[in-house]
Amino acid sequence: MPAELVPTNAHGAGEELLGSVVASLAGARQDRPERQDRQEGQEGQDRRGPEQEWQAGLLLWTALHGLVALYNAHENMPWPDLTDLIAQTLALHTGRPVDEIAELARAADRSV
Repeated sequence: MPAELVPTNAHGAGEELLGSVVASLAGARQDRPERQDRQEGQEGQDRRGPEQEWQAGLLLWTALHGLVALYNAHENMPWPDLTDLIAQTLALHTGRPVDEIAELARAADRSV
């Protein structure tokens, strides 16, 4: 959508949310133990520049948005538990164990 047609406050809110996703993803990736990056064959390196971090955050944001949109639009499908699907998506993007992410999500739900 052309920028001039997007309400400033709605566009800004989306940018702020995306910025939070990018920063959170970068933090989650930095906090995990070093590993061999099989995709690029560089042992112990998983460093990304700002552009790569932004792109990774954008991919995660769109993946989660798409997952929830499809989950809601096709509620008659025999979906697995939404928390588990979100945990699996986050695990793919952060390299953290699915069980760890799912437990953190469930603990957060219990505290609300």
